[in-house]
Amino acid sequence: MAIYQKVNSKVSTARIFLDATFWFACLLHIGSGQMPNLCFDCTNYLGGTHYSFCPKDANVDMARAKPLPCNGTCFTRGSSKDERVVVRGCSSTVGNLPMPPPEDGCYDHENTTVCICSRPLCNIGAMGKSSGVSLTAHLINMTNLGNYPDDEEGVLYCHQCNNYDLKGNYYPQCPRDSVIIPQRVYSGNCTGKCFTRTRSGDAKSVYRGCTDSQYALPFPLPPDGCYNWNDDVYCLCSTSRCNRQAMATEWLYIQISYNFHYIDYLTFSYITIQLEEDGIKRCFDCSNYDLAGKYYPQCPKQSRVRNAYMSGCNGTCFTRSYHNNASKVTRGCTQTQYGLPYPLPPDGCYNWNDDVWCLCSGSRCNRDAMEEDGIKKCFQCINYDTAGNYYRQCPKNARVRNAYLGACNGTCFTRSYDYNASLVARGCSDSQYGLPDPLPPDGCYKYCSDSQYGLPDPLPPDGCYKWYSEVWCVCSTSRCNGEALGEPQDIEFDAHIDKGN
Repeated sequence: MAIYQKVNSKVSTARIFLDATFWFACLLHIGSGQMPNLCFDCTNYLGGTHYSFCPKDANVDMARAKPLPCNGTCFTRGSSKDERVVVRGCSSTVGNLPMPPPEDGCYDHENTTVCICSRPLCNIGAMGKSSGVSLTAHLINMTNLGNYPDDEEGVLYCHQCNNYDLKGNYYPQCPRDSVIIPQRVYSGNCTGKCFTRTRSGDAKSVYRGCTDSQYALPFPLPPDGCYNWNDDVYCLCSTSRCNRQAMATEWLYIQISYNFHYIDYLTFSYITIQLEEDGIKRCFDCSNYDLAGKYYPQCPKQSRVRNAYMSGCNGTCFTRSYHNNASKVTRGCTQTQYGLPYPLPPDGCYNWNDDVWCLCSGSRCNRDAMEEDGIKKCFQCINYDTAGNYYRQCPKNARVRNAYLGACNGTCFTRSYDYNASLVARGCSDSQYGLPDPLPPDGCYKYCSDSQYGLPDPLPPDGCYKWYSEVWCVCSTSRCNGEALGEPQDIEFDAHIDKGN
């Protein structure tokens, strides 16, 4: 009886100690919103002293061993120099263990045995026997794209996982700063692109998946690379399971450096989009409020459409506001609207039956904000003045920020200059002398300038040449010239004009 009471007292003491340690560890991590794993951290020999509470061939003495919070996996390992020694701890505190770790089990590593486990306090037990497999064997498979016999041909698959759930539980198979464990991570089919994402203000979490699952991303998506979007970082790639790599290192499969491609989504220009690759013009087809009064943020009135539905259109795209509801806006194609004038007027904003209709003829051109007063406006700014002062609100290779807006009865433009490759100007065609009349369809064009500045060096052999040194991007909807200067088509700005030749 006395023996039973002594053992029971010891277990109770250990239980109280563990409970206190666990809650203390949780309190340490409440600020970060993450619940830690717990691992025993001890050794049986240190500096010649033997610690019996951390034995190699028996369970840890819970009353005396010290469990600590762990952001990795627990381990128990031997020593190649002394077969009596055992060490228990957390993988994130040891520099010579591979990341990510393999599945739970015992492995050969550096002439000894290392046992890995991912549950709280799982390294309490006796040292296990090695399976004979190297601790780093799984890394060979993870750096190889490999074959997936069940994959459908032509289907894109993306890994879908995160390293922390909403309760703060950590999943080592989906690490932020190293390669995932593909055998332990789900991958599903995808019609968009694969992504790896980190969140603003959260230095530890990472999310992997398919862009189909992400609300309100830009459409179309930019090329593969890493971008800043709403202060989060998205790394995109378009081959199967390409999002298995670490977030903050080079993406080996697409060979794109994380830092080199760290740019803003908004610098991806839409201004050159005229027709889809299949030759069908499309218009955004959405409303920000339905008949029941439910709000749809992907179709805002005062900012750009995000990820809204598009329909094919044989007419003209429109954005419409309502005289009896100042908050409501509708976008669509004129062929779905009964009673509009025929033929329609040129692109622009008009009053029709007390509502304001803004018309445009390019594909997806009705994506931009609706002006409250129904008057089309263009950004009017330059990035350098004649004294060389720089105005960062009007950049050449990024989106306009807080630049002046002026009313425009013509077409908005963004242009470069032949005599200074750094210059860009934005404005309304009404203010420009000598432009082709009429202007070509919305898009970016090469323009043959009469200026002698910026000629090739060296000059070509004697002969007659056309020298294209300016780019003009024109667009017909309000605020449409707020994007970065686009790449020109292989078409002259005045190619549509009959020159009488």
